Amino acid sequence: MLRRVCRARELYQLLLTFALVLVAADAVRLVWGADNKTGPEAPGLAGSIRVLGQLFPTYDLAMIAAGKGSVFPVYVDVTMSVQPIVMVLLGGVGTFAGAALGAVAYKLLDTLITGYTAYWQLVLGAILIALVILFPRGIAGTFGKRS
Repeated sequence: MLRRVCRARELYQLLLTFALVLVAADAVRLVWGADNKTGPEAPGLAGSIRVLGQLFPTYDLAMIAAGKGSVFPVYVDVTMSVQPIVMVLLGGVGTFAGAALGAVAYKLLDTLITGYTAYWQLVLGAILIALVILFPRGIAGTFGKRS
């Protein structure tokens, strides 16, 4: 039966996959019911905390602390949110290698520049703008496939 499905057109494969997901969801509801089965909240993690003018659930901050080992307001700052986007744009959108290359390039530049000048944000920003202008498809896109 699986070979027959693999030989079918992509639309039929997609429809079969969607149908199987719906059947599985109904089977789960039939066995366990449709009610939400989450347990009680852990004591001390209910509620929220105001950080830099924004409310964050205490549970989310606890998960950040568990992953990073500590929680500081800088973890929810705009620059921390923008860093992954800059890394992907710098390396090249659309490939894992581009994102990894962009992360390495960004952290290398960040580490080198912060040690040399007090105006590291200005210098890093100027270098990143120059790299985006010189490599509009990212570093991996420029040195990767050439057509």
